[in-house]
Amino acid sequence: MTSQSCAIVTGSLEPIVGDILAKGIIKTGLQKVGATPDSTTPQDMKRAIDAHIRDAVKAFMGREKACIWAAKMKDELDRMNHSGGA
Repeated sequence: MTSQSCAIVTGSLEPIVGDILAKGIIKTGLQKVGATPDSTTPQDMKRAIDAHIRDAVKAFMGREKACIWAAKMKDELDRMNHSGGA
């Protein structure tokens, strides 16, 4: 089962890149930080965004929009982290 933090980022990416590509981009990013979709924490996901995901989505939305999207996702993950989500 996919963690809540992974589901949030996947759900945000799917309309942009499609479900299969979104899951692949996220899985690769998580692998780069030593995490998996099933057990990732908000902190893991934020590190994965910095390590791979943001750069991977630049081709689909451009540099500026990718950076804005990444910042929004990291803010949402921070809020989730403070409210006790996983």
